[in-house]
Amino acid sequence: MQIGLISIGGRAIGTITLERADAPLPSYVPKHSMFQNASFDASDGYSAEAPSYGRSAPSPGHNHQPVGEAQQPPAAAPRPTNRFGGEGDTDPPAQPAGSGTAVSGNRVYGRLAEARDRARKELADNPRLNEKAMHIFAGENPDPTASTALWESAINRMAVRGTTLEKELRRTNEGGYYEGWRDEVSPSTRRVLEASRDKALAYSNVSNYATDNSSGNLAARENASGTFTQKSVYAREHFFGPDNRIASHQRSYRDLVANSEAERQRVGGAPAEGVAPNTAAQSPAAPNPAGQPGRVEGVDPQAFIMHHTGGRGTPDGVRNTLRQRGLGVEYIMDRDGNIERAGGPGSAHMMRGWGKGEGLSNSNTVGMEVIARDDKDVTPQQVEAARAFIAKNYPNTPVYGHGEVNPGHKEADEGMSIVNAIRSDRARAAATTATTAAKDPEEDKSK
Repeated sequence: MQIGLISIGGRAIGTITLERADAPLPSYVPKHSMFQNASFDASDGYSAEAPSYGRSAPSPGHNHQPVGEAQQPPAAAPRPTNRFGGEGDTDPPAQPAGSGTAVSGNRVYGRLAEARDRARKELADNPRLNEKAMHIFAGENPDPTASTALWESAINRMAVRGTTLEKELRRTNEGGYYEGWRDEVSPSTRRVLEASRDKALAYSNVSNYATDNSSGNLAARENASGTFTQKSVYAREHFFGPDNRIASHQRSYRDLVANSEAERQRVGGAPAEGVAPNTAAQSPAAPNPAGQPGRVEGVDPQAFIMHHTGGRGTPDGVRNTLRQRGLGVEYIMDRDGNIERAGGPGSAHMMRGWGKGEGLSNSNTVGMEVIARDDKDVTPQQVEAARAFIAKNYPNTPVYGHGEVNPGHKEADEGMSIVNAIRSDRARAAATTATTAAKDPEEDKSK
């Protein structure tokens, strides 16, 4: 278990764990890694008693087969070169002409920005994940711009697939995505990767909405085959959108990009490279909150529960189905984000809660059925309508997805696109309030 954090000058550089002597290392740590029987010298970084296989970076990219176990180098072996032709843990050479440049003045908005907020919290809650990312991205591509695009693409992929950053930062030897790994991350490279992380978490979009990366022959094959659509190139690292053969990923990706561009136009931000200026027109705005119903009378709910209908159809069809099953719900939202009142207080929309839902029931909650097959089928209009509706009518009521309050009974992500959007709104509002409250204006000394 983790019992401490190693830091220098306030910067976290490792974790301290307490485990049985025969306990296996995490699956993402290579055998004979410097993490095995490692000691720490503040003046020199990590040192290790166990043999290390050096710092030759593997060929990175997505969906490679795991490499075999590396051998211990001879004692007098020269310093290994990195994949950019330099020695050891050095920065790559300048990118060749025509490699692409950052999208000037651009950032992500809407649900993609909310994914960055979720990633920030996940990294804060799990320092070990942050440390793992440092070693992966040092092996993938430590160029300042390329590594920013690596952080962005991992989080964008998380948003498209509806997963977590921890799942998207799995290595190939864990059945995951990344082949790149470097045992030792020098202080200079760590500073680059930390700055790249912070830039991505501040909603940057240098990758131009990328979700995947590869280099070398693999990148050339993917460009030639059309399996992936290239978005940008930095320091010989190619960045792509999701696999064109997976319809669900493509649908989710298009919705996320359209949502981001619609919000960008609303606030007057700079457009992304290659995105049509009229993208927002293809994603109609949510209905005006003024035309939506208000609070359920006579109830002060302890929670608001978001549901999916599990299919398409109309509000009337949803009412009929619920009635036939002896169920109910207070609100129903159609595909365009229009919300209707359905049932009164105490409508039977959930089982008595457990886990996060402990103590919650139909008598002290209010629910909304969102017409969608699953969480990936929720439209940008539905998300925006729910945000406005909750902000207006239930601004201080905790909001949960059905899968959170009845875990195991329903899909874990039921309602979570909407719930996470609302939670992000509230977190930003709380941060703004805290910042304002922390300011201590100087007293008027003229009085």
